[in-house]
Amino acid sequence: MRPTFLLITALVVASLAAPVAAQENATDTGLEAEDLTGDECTVHIDQHVSLCSAEYRDGEVVLELRSDRPETITVTDAGGIMNGGEILRKDYVLRSDRRSTVRMPVTKANGFVGVTIDTGRTLYGVPLETSSTLIGGPWDYADTQAAALGGGIGSAAVVLLLTLRTIYGREGGIERVA
Repeated sequence: MRPTFLLITALVVASLAAPVAAQENATDTGLEAEDLTGDECTVHIDQHVSLCSAEYRDGEVVLELRSDRPETITVTDAGGIMNGGEILRKDYVLRSDRRSTVRMPVTKANGFVGVTIDTGRTLYGVPLETSSTLIGGPWDYADTQAAALGGGIGSAAVVLLLTLRTIYGREGGIERVA
């Protein structure tokens, strides 16, 4: 009984460890969600313009920016590149020492939207996630291999368990007498 239990435990642990290894392929966008919370504008686009918050609502991006002097910026729909054709660009004037709210319709591509902010000195990208899934992409071949390995080990553990129960006569079913 003890070797069987240890074997099953080892197989279960190995099958659970395979998908965890696939989750280490995170990409750094340079823009953290913690940077866009609170009262301070901590994401600095250039020496005069800071990004305070960014969110996607009802088909448009809402940006809150702060500038220490009057500034003209150009906001471009980054998701429009995926559809091809003309890409939406709008110019906005930021007032001095106040927060300015910028709203612009954007294109959703593969669950993500994004805009670029051009101050004339800096072109800054702001990626936003529109849909949160339990397991988000993008995936590559290594993730597929890890999932297949985990599924195979899990299936093998179940088959082994059922085989051992049948061999040792520990079938849990009701015996028919008739």
